[in-house]
Order: sequence, then structure tokens, then C-alpha cells
Amino acid sequence: MTIPFFAAPRVNASQALSGQPDPKNTRTINPDPLGAEVDTFYGCWLDINQPNDLRFPDRMVANTPADYAYGPYSSFNNLVSILQLVRSQHECLVCEVSFAPDPITVGDDPSNTDKLAQRNLAFVSSANPGVDPSRLIPQTFELKPSPKIFKLDQKPDELVIDWGNVPPGSVRRSICRERPRPPSWPGPGSSHDHNLKASDPQHHPGERGRHEYIPIPRGTAVNFAGLLSLQLPQV
Repeated sequence: MTIPFFAAPRVNASQALSGQPDPKNTRTINPDPLGAEVDTFYGCWLDINQPNDLRFPDRMVANTPADYAYGPYSSFNNLVSILQLVRSQHECLVCEVSFAPDPITVGDDPSNTDKLAQRNLAFVSSANPGVDPSRLIPQTFELKPSPKIFKLDQKPDELVIDWGNVPPGSVRRSICRERPRPPSWPGPGSSHDHNLKASDPQHHPGERGRHEYIPIPRGTAVNFAGLLSLQLPQV
């Protein structure tokens, strides 16, 4: 299932999606007369955290197949929010560049065309109040190693973590130092300097602050697997 996102407010569930406006993202990109690159920024509101905004059917069952794609959906018995549709599933955030003379063809994906870009999203639930283990939020991830030869700034790539508005008293743990095949980050051994304090050989609680920058070790063509966890307090 694909759910589009817009800079403009969504049309009501009683309206067909084909009537969705998005004027801020409807623009013509004029080429540079001398052939230089032209950068243009687009945006949208990812309204994926609106539990009471009921938009789509929980199952696409309708009398007319055309209703599946464009709606309107007000005649469906059970409407659910976008949050309900994507929660606990595998989510991909895909950006599509639409340019009629150079269309996206059947079979194209982000790995073989520059007209598509993809990032992955994940939702992990927590109990409240529950018990301590039920408030532990784990998230595995995979990273491409920093290049063997650094760029001119002589710095490795970095993993950027935006902690947002995590509750006060949360224990934040992330990976800072690479060791020979540790349980949390397998791969070639290396080390680097960072302003994180070690709580054990493989895990480091972040200093207070919204953003955290963790250098990624150099390695081979094999990606690194990592583990990020957040222990939430009872609130």
C-alpha cells in the first residue's frame, strides 16, 4: 500500500483523492542558461502521528475497483488513521521525481533509478506504566562503513541521532566504539574519539542534548549491524 503525503492539508474522506491540492509543490524548475545545476526544495507534512484523524479503510473492499485507489472512502464501515495503517509494519519513505519526458518505468526502484529515493521508518511500541523490560525500546539498524581513505576533511561518516522530546529520565544507549566483532556491532575492529562516556565496552549513554553524532568506523564492503535502545521511565 502506498500513502501519498502533501504540503497542503488532506482532503476530507468524503472527497476523492484525485481532487487533492498541493500548490506549494507544483512548480516549474527553470534550467540555468549556462548549464549549471539548479536546486529546488520540496516538502510535505508526514502526518503519521495523528491517531484520531480517520482517513482510510482498514480493508480495501468496495463495489467499484476504482474506489480502491482514489475514494471517496466515507461509505466504508471502518476508517482508520494513517498511524494505525503503518504501525508495526515495514514502512518505506519514498520520494518520487515526476518528469514526463523521463518517466519512471515498470520495474524501477531506488537502486536503479535517480528518480526514486527511499528511507526506512520503524515504530516500536512501549508499555506505560508496565514494567521496566516492557519500556525498553530496541531498534536494530545497518550502516555502510566509512571509506578506507577519508575525504579532504579527514573525518569519517557519522550516525546522527535526533532524540526529539524523549521523556526526562530516559536512559539512552547507542554504539560509539567498534571492537573486534562485538555483539552489538560486528565487523573489523577500530576506535575513534568521541564525547560519550562508556557504560560498558560496547554501549554508551548519550550526553544530555537532542542531537548525537557517532563516527562510523572504517571497514570493508560488509555493512555494520548496530543496536540502538531507549529505556523509558514510567510517566
